Amino acid sequence: MIVTTVKAALDFQVEGYSTNGLHERYPLYLLRDGDVVFYIGQSGSPLNRLQEHMGETSRGGLSTLGMLIKAHVPASYEWTYELRKQVECIEYAEEYYRWLFPDTFSLFIDTFCETLDLDEAELALIHHFKPCLNARGNPNRTPLPERYIFH
Repeated sequence: MIVTTVKAALDFQVEGYSTNGLHERYPLYLLRDGDVVFYIGQSGSPLNRLQEHMGETSRGGLSTLGMLIKAHVPASYEWTYELRKQVECIEYAEEYYRWLFPDTFSLFIDTFCETLDLDEAELALIHHFKPCLNARGNPNRTPLPERYIFH
């Protein structure tokens, strides 16, 4: 896992990053402020994806996550941006599958770790952290705390 700040990620000042991207593949990202997890996503280029959330690329406009970050600058620049590999999500996937298949999980416990795909890893993280801004796969998402609400 790579843990950095939003500002460092926006400036591409992340350990293991070069102009060719990250030296290793970290396709999952999580943005938080302490215990408050705002968003979890996946991308082949998570530092560029943060730029997209901020509306800084030609791919699209400002996302809700980008609006939240911009509404809380400069404090939001110190929020945490975590980059994770799929293999680092196995414990969350096990928890997710135990919840999803309580009666049959024990039948496939030995094989699920070997076949954990990116979408499953993302859903497992979402299930565990219940981020405020993720809607898909997050029926019990955490409400955005009052101090972060912006207009």
